[in-house]
Amino acid sequence: MSSIQMPVPIVFWGQRPPSHDISCISSSDEKKGFATGSRSGQICLWDISKDRTTEKLKVRPRCLLFGSSSAVISLCFVKNWSDDRDHIASLDQDGTISLWDGKDGACLKYAKIPGKHRGIKCLLRVRYQECLIACHGRYSSILILHPYTLETLCTLKSGHSPNWIEQICFLGNVDRKDALLGITVAGVSKLWLLPGRADMRDVSEVFEETSKRLGTTKPLAVGSWFKGTAAAVLVVFSDVWQIYDASGGKMKLLLAQPCVQDMEWAGGDYLSERTVVAWTAGDMKAYVYTLTPRCVPGMIETFEEVLEVSVNTASAGCMLHYTLGGVASQRQATFLDRHWFVQGDSKGRVYLWDMGYLQKHPPTTAGDPTPPAATNSIVQSWQPPAMPCGLTDTVYPSDTMPPVVTCMLYVPSFGRLVCGQQDGCIVVMSAIQAATVALLRPQKFSRGWPQHCFLSEHTGKVTCLLHPYDYSVAYDTTHLLSGGADFTVRLWNLYSGTLVHTFSVHGGEVQDIICCPPGINPRLQTCVCSISKDYSVAILSTSERRCLLVAACHSAPVTTIRWRLEDDFILVGCMDGKLFVWQIETGTLDRCVHGEDAQLILNNNPAFQPKLAWPDYPLQILGFGAGDGDSMIQVMLFDPPTLINRLNNLESMVEAPPPQKEVEAFRTYHYARRHFGVQNMSPRRGSQGTIVPPLPANPDPAPSSRGQERAREVLGQAVASQGKPEVQDTPQHYINITRLVVSCLHAWGLDQELDKACEGVLGLVRPKRPISFGLLGQGERVSMVLPGWGVKQQYSTLDQKDVFKSAFNPSSLESLRNSPVPTRVIKDGGDLPKMIEGDLPKMIEGDLPKIKEGDLPKVDLEQCQINVVKPDDDDREVKSAGITRKSSGSTTESGLAKDSSDNATTSGRGLSLALSRRSQSSLDQPYNVRWQLSSSLTTQHLLTVVSITNTLMNKTVGAHALSVTARKPRGNSGGLVSNFSDDSGEEDCELVSDNSIRAAWSQLAALHCVMLPERMEGKFRPPHLPVLASHFLDPCPAIREASQALLQSELRRIKAEGRKTLVSNWSSKLQPQSSSVATLKRQVKAAEEGVAPPPEPEVAVSGLIHQQTTALIILGMIGAEFGNSGHHNTKGKQDSEPMDPVVARQTAKVLQSVILEKPSNRASLSSILRCSAVELMGRGFQLWEKYVDVAEVLVGLLDLAIQDAVPSNQGEEGSSHSRKTAISAQTQFAAEIARRALSLMVTLSPVTTILTLAKEVSLYLGSQHVTHYPHSSLPPPQGGANPLPSTAGIVTSAGSLLPMAAGEMIEIMKTAVERSTQHIGVQLLEVVDIVLFCIDHCVDPDQLKRKSLLDIFPPFSKLPGLSYSHKMRRLAAGGRNGQICIYDLKHKKALMFAAHQHSVTTLQFSDDGKQLATFSYGDSTVCVWQISSNLIGTLHTPKCSNSWPAAASRPSGASIIAAINIQWISHKNIVLHIHGAEFKFSI
Repeated sequence: MSSIQMPVPIVFWGQRPPSHDISCISSSDEKKGFATGSRSGQICLWDISKDRTTEKLKVRPRCLLFGSSSAVISLCFVKNWSDDRDHIASLDQDGTISLWDGKDGACLKYAKIPGKHRGIKCLLRVRYQECLIACHGRYSSILILHPYTLETLCTLKSGHSPNWIEQICFLGNVDRKDALLGITVAGVSKLWLLPGRADMRDVSEVFEETSKRLGTTKPLAVGSWFKGTAAAVLVVFSDVWQIYDASGGKMKLLLAQPCVQDMEWAGGDYLSERTVVAWTAGDMKAYVYTLTPRCVPGMIETFEEVLEVSVNTASAGCMLHYTLGGVASQRQATFLDRHWFVQGDSKGRVYLWDMGYLQKHPPTTAGDPTPPAATNSIVQSWQPPAMPCGLTDTVYPSDTMPPVVTCMLYVPSFGRLVCGQQDGCIVVMSAIQAATVALLRPQKFSRGWPQHCFLSEHTGKVTCLLHPYDYSVAYDTTHLLSGGADFTVRLWNLYSGTLVHTFSVHGGEVQDIICCPPGINPRLQTCVCSISKDYSVAILSTSERRCLLVAACHSAPVTTIRWRLEDDFILVGCMDGKLFVWQIETGTLDRCVHGEDAQLILNNNPAFQPKLAWPDYPLQILGFGAGDGDSMIQVMLFDPPTLINRLNNLESMVEAPPPQKEVEAFRTYHYARRHFGVQNMSPRRGSQGTIVPPLPANPDPAPSSRGQERAREVLGQAVASQGKPEVQDTPQHYINITRLVVSCLHAWGLDQELDKACEGVLGLVRPKRPISFGLLGQGERVSMVLPGWGVKQQYSTLDQKDVFKSAFNPSSLESLRNSPVPTRVIKDGGDLPKMIEGDLPKMIEGDLPKIKEGDLPKVDLEQCQINVVKPDDDDREVKSAGITRKSSGSTTESGLAKDSSDNATTSGRGLSLALSRRSQSSLDQPYNVRWQLSSSLTTQHLLTVVSITNTLMNKTVGAHALSVTARKPRGNSGGLVSNFSDDSGEEDCELVSDNSIRAAWSQLAALHCVMLPERMEGKFRPPHLPVLASHFLDPCPAIREASQALLQSELRRIKAEGRKTLVSNWSSKLQPQSSSVATLKRQVKAAEEGVAPPPEPEVAVSGLIHQQTTALIILGMIGAEFGNSGHHNTKGKQDSEPMDPVVARQTAKVLQSVILEKPSNRASLSSILRCSAVELMGRGFQLWEKYVDVAEVLVGLLDLAIQDAVPSNQGEEGSSHSRKTAISAQTQFAAEIARRALSLMVTLSPVTTILTLAKEVSLYLGSQHVTHYPHSSLPPPQGGANPLPSTAGIVTSAGSLLPMAAGEMIEIMKTAVERSTQHIGVQLLEVVDIVLFCIDHCVDPDQLKRKSLLDIFPPFSKLPGLSYSHKMRRLAAGGRNGQICIYDLKHKKALMFAAHQHSVTTLQFSDDGKQLATFSYGDSTVCVWQISSNLIGTLHTPKCSNSWPAAASRPSGASIIAAINIQWISHKNIVLHIHGAEFKFSI
């Protein structure tokens, strides 16, 4: 199963590219790319391609992987033998090993291994078709790790002269075994023979076979080459590199090559059998040497003695072939494989040489360095036209470089993003508004500037932020704390944007601010703890506005804070290992311990992990820092399940109209705007209808005027009595989030008509720039697509000169005159916009003077401003970059007059507007490049779009609220309008019908679910099936349905040949690998010793379960949807072929075994694997039924269906409440899946299902010595015989399962009667047996006295072959062989007799219940039977009192037979209705 998380990341890179100081390089995909690790913790994936026209190599960065807090010191390529998606393993400086997807960059797994590690290496064992990861470092052993679970399989230990292992390399076929060579820091080589694949887990420790000293210094690199039984090793020291013959495990020296020109070697490796590449650390050059045959093991017999090689004799063993470049800077990393030679420097630039080409076409001169074939850097991604932006860029003028963001915080309770900057300013902005302005085209309901304010009190950079109310409701919801480099901690009122208090208690830069844990002293519940770089810790009270404790005598930087609540202690751990214990109440140092005592105290006081008070929120914003001095990268995480849940609850969130006091507050606001000149300020509505005071949004950080301050004071007084704001939970907020997500994910430009409907009907907005997406992996590790990937190449074909000329076309400008969408802001007095002067080429700049002012049409400046705030009709004003222009006046606030310069400026803005519109029209195709980037990215986006689209398609309120032209839903009372109205004011819009909105959403879902591959014309990465399988049974119904629809659509797209390939690839993974040879050996050994077998590692079992679940879902879906030859596609052609019987039988058996497996606990009863098997069993029961035991499967599903009504076990009574709740939700979900599977089974195969249930009922009654209502095909047990046992369930015993599941069986019978009436006529007696059994066990017997049986089970009234007499409480049912069974419900007796030669078509009791009229369509006979019983209720065999021939026999059919019925019109007359005719008979 995939480890891709569901939240959708949207990346805001900002205008500054991140630094990437390359520390290590490794291959990421064979012949297609490589990966670079940096000293700041990121990993960059690079693509290698060739230009189709010039055949030149191109290298470009694809994505950055974030998540590590320390430097990446080693990378290695991990081959995935079971899939085409290879992996990358990374080692961080803090000991964390992470596994990344080589194509998507998503983090699949990570684990922290104790110890100081130096590097990791991949061991490619071809003979076993597996990869292992070897980890070495500052210890004398080597750890062998599993490549997918990162668990330790075995340890290679050193028994002779143990020392730190500095370098390792893999050797194949040493004494017919794989070997690992390690060299210590002292230059001693050690050789270990690796155990086989089956014995790897059994052998926990392996000692070296040989040990030999090679040198006196530590090795810098080790490379190997092996072929057959011959193996050679290259060892690089700083002064010499050496070649050894490692065949047979003996290290024989063949060659030693000193460094040239008084330089030092930095590394080296084998390029081929006779080619070695070594590079220096001084001039950054790489030297390619060709070896003579005597230096190649296996070519000629090597010398017996060690050769004394000097500089004069070195040429006898090798020859310098050519030299590669020296173009990297001083700090570099180098990588070499069979195809590429890559160098990377500290500035993030890589240099690539094509070694395959150079081997075939070597340079003519060996001395001249060969330049690289391709070079590139991350900085080049920050180039037009794909220039990225950040959220904070939206509050600054477009020609201004925003300050560096040093820290950030998202406050869900306000919906605000708080960013601390390098200049000491804090920006508070509306996150959704900022993202909308940054990514989407401006619309009439959007703002020019996002709602924001500046908090400018820090004199140094802001280092940390905290909103404590997000972690505990004990804090004030309006408080915001910030720490800075000015040694202060400042308390802000986020509600009003004012400074409340300044704590000046530290003597250094404030590093972090954390909350106090819950359960602490009540006095400290509103306190926070601040940590400073001067090694001090302070406890600050936000309610008392004072410092309670300053701990400032620590000897090293503070690394950890722990709390001992019962003693009122705070424990401060330092980097030097010391632990200081402080008494909070008195502020005194209680003790200082170190060593084992300090570690023991820390272990007894676990770390406090604060939890968000609002975890279930559809939006989170994370910040990632690339390096020192870099601006933080902001990542918006949209959680589709939570957003869908909010959209489903929109109807309940609609509130009443605002009260009168809020109307007065709005009037006060408008008064302040008119008389005090407040710009871009508007009150917003809280979750309970309260008016929240606005945040000042002046883009100029200069002090506000006196009038503006007075206006804010008036506004604050107007809303002071409204209470404090609460969590932003309004419908409009979720509608804005939905609009942003769907607008960003929709595939624009593939269907023009649909795009018009999306903009005009659905309220979606086109993006105005390419958007960078990402993937969220394990542990909040994010893979971010770099800006401009795949966009710049398509933009390069755009002729900028043609664009420039078309911008001055009067007809084009006339059509764009009323558009409010310019992309640049012109400075005062500028003749032309800066974008044109700086971005156009020189030849176009030379054409600028030829354009005359009179040739340009005049464009209204107010309609071209990007920052338009739509005010009231009586006070129209437009503000942009500090310039305010009123439509009714002749001057502006900046003193500029309306003269010819305004005309020039207006003309420039028109040009900017035209260029913007032209570029936007060409944006759709580059924007859809993301569908070509990654299969996992495609899958995530399709799942999100389809699930949200299906939700809105069924929700009238959400669809109307999102629609632009349907702002006022039909039947609204006023409250909905007030909540959905925008700040710009309400507009009278034309209502759009529900059918139009639903049709548009339906077309949008169809485009992404079915038609997208065809519209992309083959340039499309199909969805990743393991990712779809991981959401096959997602707890969110919308995502579950979307995943199943996408999986079915993808299986249909690949057609029969593709499905056949999938079956062959995944059938081998269907069976769990727990039955391997090693596991069997451990089980046998444990049985011989009489002990329990050792358990499998949990992480390995988890990996096997995930793999088996994926295989089970894929094969199950292929069998269920395409396994029958009768399946046809949408065009009517047969689109399937019968599934291979061997694979079908294997799949069916695995499904059955998974369903019926005995659970170890209640949680495993509702595991994802079991639920998936249940769902697939129901979907494909028509195929699986001939391979499984239907009785066991049905009873097992009935057991699962009733588990949500069964109380938990006694052993779980001590579990926590949260765990009980989770188990209860899982159990309920599993029960729902089981009910749906039973419904599908009785629909697809009603005969098999009904017969099996009837047989189980009969067996149960026989085992209980009960002969009431016997099964028609099974005689009751004979006296003295052992009762027949019934089938037991998964966890419920056989004796109590069927009575407990009586209610579920009634629902199954209702489904069977409603959906399969034609089959019920054949199995009518069995249906009656099951229903009567269920009624006896789940219906109060007194109800049969008061109610008719047809009222208790209404579907019986639809069956003509059944009749019930409420007076006599008798039920008659006709069988398929002409038999009729009469059930006496009063005495619980039954009697069966032969009435006709063919099946009974219809029957009816008389009013007194003593006569029964029957008709058989087969023999065309009408009979009347006398029904009687004795005193104890035993029925006598009915006698036929009358018999008449009826209509002649006609062709049978389900519709004809269903229209036949017989009625009693009196106690002497009956009427038969057949084929529209009536036949009357008199008794």
